[in-house]
Amino acid sequence: MSSPVLREAGLEDLEALYRLDALRFEPGIAYTRDDLRRFLRLQSARSAVAEIAGEVAGFALGYRPRHGVGHVLTLDVHP
Repeated sequence: MSSPVLREAGLEDLEALYRLDALRFEPGIAYTRDDLRRFLRLQSARSAVAEIAGEVAGFALGYRPRHGVGHVLTLDVHP
């Protein structure tokens, strides 16, 4: 088994992140593509993707408002 590679998420990861979030959370709780796209574009967004053998195995996405404490939006791990 390959070791995970950690990197920052980008818009090119949108579909993989969307699929994983939809797999882990039920409709109405899972983020839409538009939600994820909007969060990834935030200047204050912070993210991490874990890849194994080139496939997204998990990701974390959060942001920090201008004057406030950071927020974790989602933390998804492939089953």
